[in-house]
Amino acid sequence: MSIPDSRFFLIALLMLCGGAGSAIANDSENYAGFQYGIVDAESSPAGTALSFEPTALVGRMGSFINDYLALEARVGFGFSDDKVTMSSLDATAENEIIDQYGLDVENLFGFYLLGNLAVANTIDLYGVIGITSLDVGTTTDQTIINIATSDELVAFTKTGSRTENGLSYGLGASVGITEKSAVNLEYMSYIDKSDFTFNSINIGFLFNF
Repeated sequence: MSIPDSRFFLIALLMLCGGAGSAIANDSENYAGFQYGIVDAESSPAGTALSFEPTALVGRMGSFINDYLALEARVGFGFSDDKVTMSSLDATAENEIIDQYGLDVENLFGFYLLGNLAVANTIDLYGVIGITSLDVGTTTDQTIINIATSDELVAFTKTGSRTENGLSYGLGASVGITEKSAVNLEYMSYIDKSDFTFNSINIGFLFNF
């Protein structure tokens, strides 16, 4: 998935601050909710960029500091992992090497500034910018099989973890379903680095209190 320039999100966030009203905030200053996220992560465990699509659950809690701006915290963890399999032949061309790489979300923490614009009585558009700390777990399973006999010659598993911190930004929309609750759809770029990216399309539920 392509990643828009972060400056676009900052400009969009500032534009949202000039709006009027807030369906998310309603008459309440505080809100909380959760999201289910479909992740698009790109990493290079074998020197080649691989794409993974794990899923995550993220909790949100925020408080509006005025009609248009809110401070928000998020905490998340993995719901399912994803694996990518690659195969090749060894130097003798007698054995097949099967490598399986896995990635899962261990935890996610972040603090953000949210700018909100009510575009209809029950519809809000919002922009988010902030900082995220992300831990992911990694696995590498390698199996070497003799092509002629189909015998398994070598098999091993290696596990590890990776921590990334970085600027995060995103855009979303919320639709009110009752006076105090809403559903939302959101795109977030949590981590955007040259050797690792972590983006997510999220659907969630919010309530005001």
